[in-house]
Amino acid sequence: MKELIKMVAKGVYITPQQITEITGKSSEDSAYGFELMSICKLMEDYDPKVTCKIENGGIAILDDKHASAYNAGQFARHLFGMERRHKKILTVDNSKLTGGDRKVHNRRVEIMGKILTAAKNALQQEMPELKPTVRAVKNILN
Repeated sequence: MKELIKMVAKGVYITPQQITEITGKSSEDSAYGFELMSICKLMEDYDPKVTCKIENGGIAILDDKHASAYNAGQFARHLFGMERRHKKILTVDNSKLTGGDRKVHNRRVEIMGKILTAAKNALQQEMPELKPTVRAVKNILN
């Protein structure tokens, strides 16, 4: 793994062949994707200023221009996921929960709602002409 750490620099692409040579894991292996995620985490932990992206079976260490766009897209994707999860938690029938569990559930719903409301308010302030939805973040960040 030390060989991979030495390769950490913005704009570098580490090919699947290089990864296989260093780790011994073949790109044909079912666990190869997990190996890539682990390597990305290791690299980003080693140098917090870099952004890694799994690309074409290898790892791209993005330059600043591409890291900016990629991280904005990932941010938007996570907001969409938060919105989906909030909708899902609202479908829970809290009448089937016990008193203590119901309180915890209601608190979770409240906190999640506040976070989404804050995100939507921030979007509305930034671009008032857009409908204040989490999906609007893509237009703002691009």
